[in-house]
Amino acid sequence: MLSRERPTNGRIAGGPLKIIVAAAALLCASAIVAHADTFTISGTGQIQNQVTATGTDGKPIGALYGTSTGQQTYASGMRTPLKGQCVQWSAAPGTGFTTDGICMGSDSMGTYSLVFGCLGDAKGAVADCWGGLQGTGGGYANKTGTESWHSTLSADQKTISFNGVGMWN
Repeated sequence: MLSRERPTNGRIAGGPLKIIVAAAALLCASAIVAHADTFTISGTGQIQNQVTATGTDGKPIGALYGTSTGQQTYASGMRTPLKGQCVQWSAAPGTGFTTDGICMGSDSMGTYSLVFGCLGDAKGAVADCWGGLQGTGGGYANKTGTESWHSTLSADQKTISFNGVGMWN
């Protein structure tokens, strides 16, 4: 398990990486419609696996895989279930983010990806993330969008809760 030490040099150790990967997994799945529409998202995520190491500078680095489920609500009032899978890793020093990641998702409308960066707090309990959606097949082909979300890590460091907003162009 990643330590909950304070991140240094743009790297993250512990909680924020866990928060972000699970949240991103859920958010990745929020691409339910393929036309311009705004939406809100909320749900929970589970940390499935993680790997940690010590970087050449002696600081902890890590990567996680997570899955999530939740609900998406469009401005029209339409509600849809969502799920996702993501991989996330410690960001390189100087990037302005503590972690980077990518999610892949699919649903009845098609397939899509989410590429994102997150900024976690020094205590490892919360993170804010921003990313770009790219439709890769089906109804999402050639569509783009954005998402942003806030995540909170549970006390057991195994689950997260998240809330956010997004839009398909």
